[in-house]
Amino acid sequence: MTALQDYLKRKEDELRWKLLSLPDELKVWREQSAERHALQKNHSQISRLSLRLEGLQNLVTVAVDQAIRADELWLRAESLEKKALVVHTVWDQFRNRLCLRLVPPFDSYLALADAYARDCYIPVHRQLRGLASDQLCPAPLVTFDEQSTPYMEPGRDADGDDDGLPTPQQFQDALDRLPLTLIKIPWSYLSYLPHMALLAHEMGHALERSAGLTDALDQAIARAAFATDLSRQAWQAWRKEAFADWYGCAMGGPPFVAALADHLANDPPRILRQKRPQQNGDWTSYPTATVRILFCCYGLRVLGFADEANKFEGGWSQAYPSNEMADFVADFETVISAFSGVCDLTQNAYGNFKPAVWNTSVAIANLYRQGGELPNDQPKPPRAYVGAARLLMEQPPQAYPVKLLWSKLREHHLATRPDGVAGDEEVKAIDDGAAQEIDQLAAILFENM
Repeated sequence: MTALQDYLKRKEDELRWKLLSLPDELKVWREQSAERHALQKNHSQISRLSLRLEGLQNLVTVAVDQAIRADELWLRAESLEKKALVVHTVWDQFRNRLCLRLVPPFDSYLALADAYARDCYIPVHRQLRGLASDQLCPAPLVTFDEQSTPYMEPGRDADGDDDGLPTPQQFQDALDRLPLTLIKIPWSYLSYLPHMALLAHEMGHALERSAGLTDALDQAIARAAFATDLSRQAWQAWRKEAFADWYGCAMGGPPFVAALADHLANDPPRILRQKRPQQNGDWTSYPTATVRILFCCYGLRVLGFADEANKFEGGWSQAYPSNEMADFVADFETVISAFSGVCDLTQNAYGNFKPAVWNTSVAIANLYRQGGELPNDQPKPPRAYVGAARLLMEQPPQAYPVKLLWSKLREHHLATRPDGVAGDEEVKAIDDGAAQEIDQLAAILFENM
């Protein structure tokens, strides 16, 4: 064997060893997501992503074999290694987020956030898809980020690099095709448990997208019996965010509306200056803060939480007595009726936030204020922990720091959650549909190589 042949053989061996790194790693992640393991509640998420990524990896392996048979390894080695690295880069969007679930204090927070998200999402998904109550179904993955949106958004430079790697837009297009939605929340929420309730709004966006409700909801608002064309125009512009707010009310209950009010509160002159449409005629995607809070309070009344709605509305109106958009308050019934014609979240079958969950929140908060501890064999509903966090913040005990009690809530959920995997039905092989999706992913990611 000549020196050149020796180098070529080592290049082949090097590529094959490098291609083994991802399958070996994914095997470990699958083991970690098995029942009674740390990531059991992320089992199907890991399983489905692994299959897609291994499918991409297999395409690279086939390309290596073809290059060797055609005696083109020197010509194609750099491109093949870049393809392997791109597959790793896609997986890294999820690897880092899953790793956080194994490290305190992120583990307990994200375990509760994932459970909260599932409670807000899975019952509605099951009802819309006609699935049995015990049938597994998918749910988004909650993650920390500088943004709070149900979509992943890598950096979006105007142009890609000239090294053959995917452009930011190509990378984003590929991520959008993967069978998992990320729900992003700010890093600062880690130390402020009451704001976990804002996930309920984001789950509304995720559910609309995954269940394909957009056209039906748009048409429902277009056909709704508004008193004026101006109202119709406004609510058509606000439709997506209004539905997510209504979804947040239905699935997050009073803790969601309280968190939203805190999130939107601002200096009175700034709240007063919020007008729709703006001077340029744009209605924007959101109603004003005051319209949103009044709309959510109306929603709470529809759901049977009149006392809480009166409390929140009274507090907001005292802080911000002027409402320049008062005419739109008369539209609330029409809007919720239109949404309910597509997806009636007032029905128990959708798993909405019920008084029993709120009562559990009250009981937990009272117990902690008195220095008590929750029994280690009695798990509570995820939304009850978040409600209790809100109540403890509003009326903190003198003897115990609220931050400590929030930590106890998270840790109790993690320690007492029932064993068993969560997510969609497990898929162990790539079917024709998945194979087509993998080919489409490869076409996007490897286009420049």
